[in-house]
Amino acid sequence: MKSNASEESADKAQRVIVAIFMAIALVCAVALLGLFHREDNRIEEKKLNSFSVGERKEIEYNIDYQGVSSDGSYLVKGWCVKPGVEYSFYNYGNDAYRKSVYNNMHIGFTDGETVYILPTKLENRDDIDQYINDGIDYQFCGFQSRLPKEKSGRIKKGALVLIWKNPDGSQELYYL
Repeated sequence: MKSNASEESADKAQRVIVAIFMAIALVCAVALLGLFHREDNRIEEKKLNSFSVGERKEIEYNIDYQGVSSDGSYLVKGWCVKPGVEYSFYNYGNDAYRKSVYNNMHIGFTDGETVYILPTKLENRDDIDQYINDGIDYQFCGFQSRLPKEKSGRIKKGALVLIWKNPDGSQELYYL
């Protein structure tokens, strides 16, 4: 009888330990998801004079939608390319040098002193290859930037800008 009671006690202790580990894992998972969500909605602020200002004739773009979405967040959708511009790179998977576009852009606003860079998701826009029709695959030249309703108060009214990040790390700002 004594060994039965000690076995039950050991089983109960194991269940408590497993429950504690599961609770810790759940808390860590929720915290990690919260961190990713926070990063997805982070607005980066930089001084306007930290950018070189590009000429609008260097890019071709269209804003398909700019306004308040059904959930109350501010939404900007469209596309942008630098027509005819490709960059050389080495593709280690294919063991070959290639040329391709470098789509790394963000939408933002500026009040004349500060640039507020919004989280921007790139989207595939096959229709732009047909529109430009210069033989280059512009791949993910579409963009969507969403400013959550609760963060819209941080941005004063200002000019809509596009920040183009180049492969060398430099950044150009274009007034749209």
